[in-house]
Amino acid sequence: MQRLGARGQLRHVAETDRRPHCAESGKTTARSPRRPVPALDAQRPSRTHPGGCLLQGHGPPPPLEVAQERAVVLEQRHGRRGSRLRIHEINDTARRSGLKYPDVVRAILWMIGAVASLTFFACDETPVSPSQSTFATVRIVFLGSTTRRSDLPASAQSCVAGVGSTHIHPSWRSFAGTALQPVPPDRYEITFNDVPIGARVSFRVNDQNSCDENATGAVTRNVFANDVRLVQNTTTPGNGDEPGYALTVAANGTTRQ
Repeated sequence: MQRLGARGQLRHVAETDRRPHCAESGKTTARSPRRPVPALDAQRPSRTHPGGCLLQGHGPPPPLEVAQERAVVLEQRHGRRGSRLRIHEINDTARRSGLKYPDVVRAILWMIGAVASLTFFACDETPVSPSQSTFATVRIVFLGSTTRRSDLPASAQSCVAGVGSTHIHPSWRSFAGTALQPVPPDRYEITFNDVPIGARVSFRVNDQNSCDENATGAVTRNVFANDVRLVQNTTTPGNGDEPGYALTVAANGTTRQ
């Protein structure tokens, strides 16, 4: 660029003369150097001359460790907001120190993501493994004659006609009727592979030979689940409330009432 001299003549001045020079080069700048103020200079952040040396009045850049310590204090004072301030503090220090994206920031972001994931899953129920079944196998046995009794009273004939073949009404199948398999001479049985594990379920057995004890033929004794004798302890929907059995089955087939 050109500048007027003392006698009004144009004088060519190099553009680089306007830029500050390093103190150790012995050159001065075109601008008047400012008077140093020690108290302020001690607090100023460092700045670096494009040539690579520090400008007058600025100290070395603060280390990344100092920024991390400051960030920890911010996090302790401000909680979640302090976490965001912590990341900004470290990013700012890394940028002024010439680092593009320090590994410590990646570690902090990874930790925040991990904590958020753990919190999310902790609030939810533990998922069941795909290989783990949610159903148990239960074998129901009724000890009763597989032939119709000849001594049933005439008043039980309508019940006998209504019951038909000996059958069961399980709650986990909406109490739909299912015929029991006769094993002559004195046994009926059926096996279910879809009984919910850990849930309270119930069922009812209806047999013609019980019509003289119950007007609907509901059986109230000699019923077993996985070889455990059951006690009639509930009612089930049918022709009104009919006697039935309630139980809970474990994954290994253990039953309890």
